[in-house]
Amino acid sequence: MEQGKVLESADLHIALTNTQRTIEEYITNRKEANNLQVVNSSLFKKNLCQIICHSEKVSLATGYLIDADMIDIIWGLFGTAVGLLYAGMQGMVPCLPPAPLSTSVINTDQYMGSWHFVAAAAWDEDGIKSFKDTDSSVLDIQKGANSTLIVTESWRSGEECQTKTWNYWAHSMADPLLFREDFDAIAVIWDGKWVNCSSCIVTLMIDDADEVSTMLFSRDEKIPDNVIDEFKSKTECLLMEDLMMAPLTKGYCTVKQ
Repeated sequence: MEQGKVLESADLHIALTNTQRTIEEYITNRKEANNLQVVNSSLFKKNLCQIICHSEKVSLATGYLIDADMIDIIWGLFGTAVGLLYAGMQGMVPCLPPAPLSTSVINTDQYMGSWHFVAAAAWDEDGIKSFKDTDSSVLDIQKGANSTLIVTESWRSGEECQTKTWNYWAHSMADPLLFREDFDAIAVIWDGKWVNCSSCIVTLMIDDADEVSTMLFSRDEKIPDNVIDEFKSKTECLLMEDLMMAPLTKGYCTVKQ
């Protein structure tokens, strides 16, 4: 294992304090502005990444190492921070979905396999600009080693099919957040029942460009119009009024393993 500096208690306190301050500022700013656009999502990701582990001696995004006996303490504090964020948001916006699916639930056979992209919503056009040239897209989710999920996307852009694979950390310590392995993106997943679709999932992503989008995926290539209408209604309630539907004019590409 590559050696790094051991994270001292003072450094850990600073990381957690920064995360708490970011969350409190987020909630305060949302109350004042009466909307949900993410405040400084880059800083938010950076602070959260400082307390995420991914090896026997927990290696942090900062390059520090934490001894195993500190994991329980960090997990409790991290869970409290995430809970504070979501509870604060729900207090401001009653139409928020229920709590996201836990990492232990996502990392089961029920959620493995193919998911077809249906639609994406965002607070502004920048949040969905990456979907503009996409005719169709399908995700394949598989279990990886060391509490990871292997996510492969195959999408059609113009006449060409493209494929890319990422690893996401699905560690209970970060529950319910899924961090991309290089910590440049964060995702959470909700049960599709929120939009009256038992064969769907809804994801929220803060991507590597710090753009935020909510996406609807389905097991089936086509879903009823009422599901799309429900997704549109729920995201509009969250002030995500820019919506993009997958055109689906040229068929799906085959997911390459």
